[in-house]
Amino acid sequence: MHVFVTGASGLVGSSVVPALVQAGHTVSAITRSEASAEKIKANGATEVHIGSMDDTHLLQQAASKADAIIHLAFDHDIAFKPGGAIGACESDRAAIRTMADALVSNSSSSSSSKKFFIGTSGLLGVMGEDEKAPEFENPNLPRYLADYLVKSYSDNGSLHTHIVRLPPVVHGPGYEHPFVATQIKVAKDTGVVGILEQGDKLWPSVHVKDAAAVYVLALEGKAPTGSPLHPVQEEGIPTKEIAEFIAKKLKMETKTIPQEEAMQRWGFIGFVLGLGGRRTGTYTREWLGWEPKEYGLFKEMENYTY
Repeated sequence: MHVFVTGASGLVGSSVVPALVQAGHTVSAITRSEASAEKIKANGATEVHIGSMDDTHLLQQAASKADAIIHLAFDHDIAFKPGGAIGACESDRAAIRTMADALVSNSSSSSSSKKFFIGTSGLLGVMGEDEKAPEFENPNLPRYLADYLVKSYSDNGSLHTHIVRLPPVVHGPGYEHPFVATQIKVAKDTGVVGILEQGDKLWPSVHVKDAAAVYVLALEGKAPTGSPLHPVQEEGIPTKEIAEFIAKKLKMETKTIPQEEAMQRWGFIGFVLGLGGRRTGTYTREWLGWEPKEYGLFKEMENYTY
């Protein structure tokens, strides 16, 4: 297949592109800078367009040539600014609609030759453990509307679609996840490792290479169209254990932090620490034959900067 990838220079995209190439696919991508373009080409992409996700003409042109789209891009910088989330989500839906419509216009009506659109979301917004659980509809961060939009192309029979719901912690070599790194920095600044009062929250995790494998396997069409996919390696790591691991590394004491002080102490991460729960990928493993092969989060954290 010819697969068009957005967000190809990011953490997940940097593993998805070489995994696609290794599986025999041809990859094209879009990125904002020449430096990122060179990185994506080094990972095996044959064509990289320079532009933004707001460039409708460029997205139409690139998507119309593809057999499948893997959409990883999202403007987190804008989304996490005060009042920016709704606008970032609207821009994301506009890009999805542009790309999906371009795919449909060049797709056969035969179910055996339908094209693929694989979107990306997160597990923190899911109200339940498995792939059949609905999403929490938060009007202040309406990413769920993008997921519904992607699924609508399956519902009307136009495309074969999936949403890959990534765990809150996707880890990989050379990358210090901000959900963890922020806790380390704040601990070093304050001299104590904070544990949220509700320390019973669980964070699922996955190694980035195992997550990338789910995107590639999804293109085989074995999972029911429209179904979410959960690349879950570790189903629920207690956030308290992450804090205790950090405390041991820093040789510091821990301190319980009340919920009302979480945002003041950790910023946005304080909000995230209050979320989470056990999540499974049972159906994803069954549908795709996927089994994670890489190591877990605590082994990754051994190499963080303390």
